[in-house]
Amino acid sequence: MPVHAKPAPRAKSQPKPEPVLVDKRDLAWLNKTLQPMRDVIRKGEFDVLGHLSFVNIQPRDPNAKAPLIDFRKSGPAIAQARTMNQLVIVSPWEGIPPHVEISEDFCESCLAVCDVCNGKGEKICEAQYCGGSGTQHLPNGPRECVSCKGTGEAPCSSCRGLGNKATGLAAGSYDSSKGLCPDCHGRKFQSKETIHDPREFACGEYGGMQALGPIIRFSVRPLPGANRAVTPYIFDVMTDVYGDGMCLMVDEKAHQAFLMGGIAKRASR
Repeated sequence: MPVHAKPAPRAKSQPKPEPVLVDKRDLAWLNKTLQPMRDVIRKGEFDVLGHLSFVNIQPRDPNAKAPLIDFRKSGPAIAQARTMNQLVIVSPWEGIPPHVEISEDFCESCLAVCDVCNGKGEKICEAQYCGGSGTQHLPNGPRECVSCKGTGEAPCSSCRGLGNKATGLAAGSYDSSKGLCPDCHGRKFQSKETIHDPREFACGEYGGMQALGPIIRFSVRPLPGANRAVTPYIFDVMTDVYGDGMCLMVDEKAHQAFLMGGIAKRASR
């Protein structure tokens, strides 16, 4: 798969990087390569594996940490094509989710009286052998509970002894039909979002599409269901017979993305 710019050569003393897709093929080649994937999606000839979760990008600097795209629960749907050995993205491309930093402080926009301790900040001690009596009845004899100090009550763990806690729902409701809190988006804690610049992960452009990569590993979060595995599918990526690595080709205008180049091999556990 082609990219706009060929990587600059590295010093001989540095490890040889995985080959990136060469820029010697024209736009017609790109469209010809993408058309079978588009046909698979249009005809519904695929089996959905799950949603793209984490994508590890090969760093430009071999000594640097590999950049990570974290799609969390909003990643595009990944499927196995039935008519060819190819993974395809079958849901609209919605961009890279923002980076989220979550603090330890409750979100103030959805605070409510704690439904566990009724706002007291304390509840019956649940330490083993105490059960709110203030005394732990041990096999070698009773003793004052080391958790509640004999009071029979302990700080409420649900609200951290504050009496109020964040519900993650609008206006501090406990009714899920009210929707998520617009400030914390259901996280319940104060958080900060930083928008990603796709160029952080880009290795070039071609035919109006941006290439994100080269991808060295990615994971797929399985769909929920009784017959589905609960652990993510991990795929390691190697170069293909053309020496091409894998890139995520993104067409922002058409809200489409395609996995191109390389060979994805399911990692064994």
